[in-house]
Amino acid sequence: MTMKNCTPLLRKTVTALLHLTLLMCVAVKLQANIYYISPGGSDAAGSGTFDRPWRSLYKATATVTTPGDTIYVTSGTYTETAQCMLVPGVNVMGAGTSSIIRSTLTAQFTEILNLRSEIEGTNGNQFVSGLLFDGQSRTTSWALAVYARSNVSVHNCTFINFDESAAIFFGRIDFNTSLPPTQFATGNSFYNNVVTNCAKADWLYGRGALSIAGQRGMLVYNNTLTQNTRGAGQDGYLIKVINFSEGVKIYNNTITKSPYPYAVPGSNNFWDFAVEMFDVSGCEIYNNTIQGSIDANKLTKGNYDYSLYVHNNTIGFNSLSPNPEHGILLEFWAQDVIIDSNTFKYVATVVEFDTRNASAVKNIRISRNLMHNLGVAGGTGMGVVAMITDGNFNYTINDFYIWNNTIHSDPAGPNYYGFSFSNAGSIKNLRIENNVAQNINNIIVSNTPYNIDSFYHRNNNWYNNGNGNNPLWVNGTPTNVFTTNNTNLNPGLDAAFKPLAGSPLIDAGLQTGLAYAGTAPDKGFAEYQALLPVVLTELTVSGKDGSNYLQWKTASEINSNYFVIQKSSNGKDFESIGTVAAAGNSSTLKTYSFTDYTPFSYINYYRIIIVDKDNSKEFSNIVQVKSANDKALDIVAAQVNGNNHTFNVTVASKQDQLVLLSVVDNEGRALFNERVKLTPGTNFYNRNIQHTARGIYHVRLQTAKESIAKSVFTNN
Repeated sequence: MTMKNCTPLLRKTVTALLHLTLLMCVAVKLQANIYYISPGGSDAAGSGTFDRPWRSLYKATATVTTPGDTIYVTSGTYTETAQCMLVPGVNVMGAGTSSIIRSTLTAQFTEILNLRSEIEGTNGNQFVSGLLFDGQSRTTSWALAVYARSNVSVHNCTFINFDESAAIFFGRIDFNTSLPPTQFATGNSFYNNVVTNCAKADWLYGRGALSIAGQRGMLVYNNTLTQNTRGAGQDGYLIKVINFSEGVKIYNNTITKSPYPYAVPGSNNFWDFAVEMFDVSGCEIYNNTIQGSIDANKLTKGNYDYSLYVHNNTIGFNSLSPNPEHGILLEFWAQDVIIDSNTFKYVATVVEFDTRNASAVKNIRISRNLMHNLGVAGGTGMGVVAMITDGNFNYTINDFYIWNNTIHSDPAGPNYYGFSFSNAGSIKNLRIENNVAQNINNIIVSNTPYNIDSFYHRNNNWYNNGNGNNPLWVNGTPTNVFTTNNTNLNPGLDAAFKPLAGSPLIDAGLQTGLAYAGTAPDKGFAEYQALLPVVLTELTVSGKDGSNYLQWKTASEINSNYFVIQKSSNGKDFESIGTVAAAGNSSTLKTYSFTDYTPFSYINYYRIIIVDKDNSKEFSNIVQVKSANDKALDIVAAQVNGNNHTFNVTVASKQDQLVLLSVVDNEGRALFNERVKLTPGTNFYNRNIQHTARGIYHVRLQTAKESIAKSVFTNN
């Protein structure tokens, strides 16, 4: 028998094994490590392992420097005595509000957690999640600061009682707010956080609980921000966006500022701003509930379609204030602004333009907004849309569109002006069309009407307003006035200010380019639909025993078929989770309910789709609730088998989610690290691991919101 030459085969086999070994080494190197801190740990003797944790966040951030690694803050209170410097690529994650970070630092403009880089645009590629930052009754200035760093996410954190600010995101390497960065920070986000009492009122700086500067495309969403505890004139802003930021989106937040104290004796700190912006372009504010005003200064659109787009928000209070609350203030120049489909309630002025000398206001659209119960308690409200100027008659207005708004001034404190244009150098192409207004002393006022050229006053319904429902021109009249089809009829509105059947507003509007139903646009903010399946009056959600209980009521139903219940984890992407049959036809109050037995962890968003028998649909408002049971996964069983070097784990999950599955020995050595995908229900995994000796092992599951572990013993 002749033996074949095996050398080429052996050479190929060795080469293949070498390549496999190199790939395995690269894979091992790329695996993320988890390091632990615990109140019972030791900075001197600990190693950062599960069983030998460090004691402080300072020690962990000084030691962990490999990108992709995570510092896990176990439950407990940590009082840091030095600033914690977090390098790019390293994450910090805690167990939620039970992981409490405090500090002895008391210097102004100094943060506990420092994420600062020396090169603008540095890729942070990291997150901070699941921590409670405690400012200890305002003795600490800031919780965290991100400077010159991109792709940083701060989410599912709680911030309480910081003196100046909760979180700072600056594109520059310094605190200079007068110049833009040479390279914008991109990809940063701040979401699912709770921020309480973290903003200071200050005449010079005007602090924001969340301060943003030099950002491009930053996302701020699903947060609850509250600032109403410091007394009259002392509460700062909730969100401040400055320093030439662009493309910032602020959405699905609940933002609550203390009521406007007006001129506090001996103080200049009397602004009512909940959100302030300076030198921004392409920014969008939508789907928020805001108590307090939005103040935006020096707006230009740059490379975007708009400078500021404010839409689908609810802005205002639940009752009239004795002081003049604002909705939106636009200061200095304002260009390419859209204010659309918002609800403004119990404010004195809806949109105010506070111009400066020679400012330009152009291409402004205020459309489809509901403005109700406007005014001042016990006094007289201001202008619904008002131009406040420096008095030098130098500012200009070009292409100003006020379309399809419904305005209701509260009889208890009616507005003095509807639309006020004062001291303008010139106004060209002013269009007030398809609006509905009532209970206003003077619907349209100008003290310099001779500077108005091309005024379109058409298809409005002015009812029960002063001056015979006519414009008040002081010192002359406009040039090129186009007045047609304005009426003074009872608008025939329901309790939600929408037109009832037979309303004179239906199909009586002028086509402006906005969408409409029927044969022509209606007047006012809402298009009449004769066969709405349901008049929904209330939708509430409450959590109990790990489930969320939804209840909604209807005042009347016509040809209703069923309700579709939908939920979302982010307020944008909804999935259907059930249906409930509707009454069909009813003129009495009906109550419906549905229980979600598997809510998402942390925050759930719900809405109802109302479907009638002709398959037409209408969406309810969106409500949010924190889950009654934040635990979204659990290790049902785990086993490590030393005979065949495998482990088995059974995991229960409430939702689709990616988790890091790990097996660690009692010395803290990771024997297995792999990201696995869980589906709702029971998940079973069997994996091979390295050689296992007799002893205790820890099977762990980790997400950005949770970390759970189960210890097992093998005697093989």
